[in-house]
Amino acid sequence: MEQDQPSDRISLGPNCAKRTYTTNRGAPRGRRRIGSQNERSSVGVQQQGTLSARAQYFAGKPRERTGPRSPQRRIPDRYRSNRSYLSSLVSPRPAMVDVLGGRLLVTCDGAWVEAETALQNKVVALYFAAGRCAPSRDFTPLLCDFYEELVDEARPPAPFEVVFVSADGSAQEMLEFMQELHGAWLALPFHDPYRHELRTRYHITAIPRLVILKPSGEVITDKGRKQIRERGLACFQNWVEAADIFQNFSG
Repeated sequence: MEQDQPSDRISLGPNCAKRTYTTNRGAPRGRRRIGSQNERSSVGVQQQGTLSARAQYFAGKPRERTGPRSPQRRIPDRYRSNRSYLSSLVSPRPAMVDVLGGRLLVTCDGAWVEAETALQNKVVALYFAAGRCAPSRDFTPLLCDFYEELVDEARPPAPFEVVFVSADGSAQEMLEFMQELHGAWLALPFHDPYRHELRTRYHITAIPRLVILKPSGEVITDKGRKQIRERGLACFQNWVEAADIFQNFSG
């Protein structure tokens, strides 16, 4: 009686499609090739001759939906033309209370004032500078004259305030710089770590820098120094109009 010879074909069983796959007996272990190229490309073919969901996906055929579509979020009609509402969904506007709210500021004389009270309904200029910086020492007297004409000498005073954010190496250097060249404006205390957060928030990479803010905390311009040098007091009228401050002021 002849013994059964080993077959080169493998049956997948009675429950599968009648298809056999040829193996390469000479191929190394772990690198056996199943069937021919045409057979390998049709592995997803089911017994009924239709593609499975996975095979449809890789074949690029759209898969039919079997259930209801999920409801989409709809913006109310009354808000569709409201740009401020739509922009608030993306990036809410900052407010001055978020920038300096709840903090104490110091004057050149060492007096303490609340930031919210001192900056209410004003155009605020954040002045990033240092006493050891030659450009800072060059621009500060010009800013001092600008401030005095708007606030100290104007009647009524212009809605404008400067807040000095020091980049000095010590509190003593900051104090000497303020007493020597600064006007009667305000400053963030040297030991307040919020100085570093402000430099990061407004992308301060070089000094001096004068960042002009609305009462809401939004930036009007970060080129305040350049505008003062080129246009003088005329630039302040543009800042007031951009800030939407309604006050009887003529620049």
